Amino acid sequence: MSPGEQFKYGETLKQLRTVNGFTQEQISEYLEVTQSLVSKIEHGERGLNLTILDKLCNLYDITDLKLLRNDLTDYQPLDIQGEVLDLHAIAKMNEIKNDLELLRRLDEDD
Repeated sequence: MSPGEQFKYGETLKQLRTVNGFTQEQISEYLEVTQSLVSKIEHGERGLNLTILDKLCNLYDITDLKLLRNDLTDYQPLDIQGEVLDLHAIAKMNEIKNDLELLRRLDEDD
């Protein structure tokens, strides 16, 4: 298996990054890793640990299953106004939004 074949979700991560207007440098700062590691992940040379996977899913507002299956069907880029400076805030807002949606669905089931 060639290096790029093992971690096919790297190209999906690159697509998510670029469609949302982020640089590798911004992502590396957000993940607290080197830019080199972000590049290696995007090129399929390195895998993701659960912490990085969780952080990227929160940032891009995508499920881990969709990300790992390279499924961007129905993906909508983030609705970000102006220049993005704090990726942690974006990820937290997405996490809160998803929690609220879950609570709404649970409430509807009652």
